[in-house]
Amino acid sequence: MSPVASNPTPERLMQFVFGFAPPMIIETALRLDVFDMSGRSGGYH
Repeated sequence: MSPVASNPTPERLMQFVFGFAPPMIIETALRLDVFDMSGRSGGYH
C-alpha cells in the first residue's frame, strides 16, 4: 500500500498557478494585437 499523500504546501500551489501564466500572457497579447503593433514601423509610439 502506498503512503497517504499530505496536503499541498502553499509553495506547491503557487507552482501550479504560475504554470498557467505563460499561455495566458501569450493569449492576451494575441487578443490585443501586441505582436502586430510591435512589427509596425514606429514601435509602440
